[in-house]
Amino acid sequence: MCIRDSTSSDARWFCFAAVFLFEVPMYAFLPGILRYIEQRRCDAMGMQGNCDDDSVNASAAEWQNWVFALPCNIPNALTALALGTLSDRHGRKPLLLLCTSTQCLGSLGAAAVVLWRLDIWWFAPFFVLNGMGGASWVFMVLVMAVLGDIASDDRQRARMFTHVMGLFYFCSTVGPLLGGSISGSGGQISSSLQGGDYQMLSLIHISEPTRLLSISYAVFCLKKKNNNSIDTQNQRHIYNR
Repeated sequence: MCIRDSTSSDARWFCFAAVFLFEVPMYAFLPGILRYIEQRRCDAMGMQGNCDDDSVNASAAEWQNWVFALPCNIPNALTALALGTLSDRHGRKPLLLLCTSTQCLGSLGAAAVVLWRLDIWWFAPFFVLNGMGGASWVFMVLVMAVLGDIASDDRQRARMFTHVMGLFYFCSTVGPLLGGSISGSGGQISSSLQGGDYQMLSLIHISEPTRLLSISYAVFCLKKKNNNSIDTQNQRHIYNR
């Protein structure tokens, strides 16, 4: 159901489902991609069979910073405040669209680097794209903003925030365990693709149903901001229920 055609309970359960489906595949993929970078550096240094060497670990950590951590976190830090302000001014719908769309494109790009064994520098522009869209942190903030908008009182708002944050930490625990088990054994799907044991993990990452679900839901279901339905004291956008 759409928020405009449903009760706040429907919107609440959508938010919880979106968080679960959005975060679990992401946290499953990230540890695997870091391990993949380490393996690529090991091959490039000619250290096959000795990938636990300190020099390999140091090189992998440096490359992980250059192609993953910095390209994602710096744009995220620069755009998060602006995205939050824009969501308050123009409503949640456009920002949910931006966040989920950039995550989809970034996921496709990162998986392409693995499956076609492109140079690992190609990770950087796709993670920059993720960071510019706010990454998962802005998505979580937007979800909590929606929950805050539909809460009937402060007590219900606090309860929903507690539940969604508990779910977030559950996903961040289960995701790496799932990713490690998939990439560790039986992760190869086709010999025509590169990536070895990371093929299955990459395909799971790009086929996350929640991002397409979030986009379609934002396009067809979330109401635009109603300028006549604003709490003038708290300046919160209220979705018609």
